[in-house]
Amino acid sequence: MADVDTKSGTYTVRAHASGRLGDPQSTFTFWWGNDAKPTEYFNVSIEPNPAFLPMEPLEETHRQYAMAPSTHRQPMVIVTLRNPNAFDVEFFANHVRAL
Repeated sequence: MADVDTKSGTYTVRAHASGRLGDPQSTFTFWWGNDAKPTEYFNVSIEPNPAFLPMEPLEETHRQYAMAPSTHRQPMVIVTLRNPNAFDVEFFANHVRAL
């Protein structure tokens, strides 16, 4: 049976964020830590936590998987979000790692 670790962080995507890849208001980079094993599974889910309702859904425009440029094995998930709302939207990024 796999060991599963979870973490959650709170982030904010700005009002009218474009969803263009590389836009610092739209693109978020997540990683677990150092020395991951090649057989680990790591991913991130996004859960909006809006201050205002109703809201238009956030749109995930890009999802990329990469390795951090470090001396340790550090898988990364890069998520780009478009926020069509006229207000900032806070969201939870739920990190999951299975060993």
